[in-house]
Amino acid sequence: MTRSSVIMMAKKEEELKEIRAKTTEEINEEVVDLKGELLMLRLQKSTRNEFKSSEFRRMRKRVSRFLPYPLFYISLLAC
Repeated sequence: MTRSSVIMMAKKEEELKEIRAKTTEEINEEVVDLKGELLMLRLQKSTRNEFKSSEFRRMRKRVSRFLPYPLFYISLLAC
């Protein structure tokens, strides 16, 4: 493995630990915030403003890291 891939894996593991430590409300807020940011990026893209295209992928991955947790699904059903 290269050094950069090891560093990336360590960052991902650290991020997953932070996600697991969050409460249901915090997870819900984070997902809503990320989806709002994705919407803003789409608006910037449609109006042809400057934006980083790599942000789309980064945010989609962050949202997908939150979704596997059952607490998120249970809270959605409770609403």
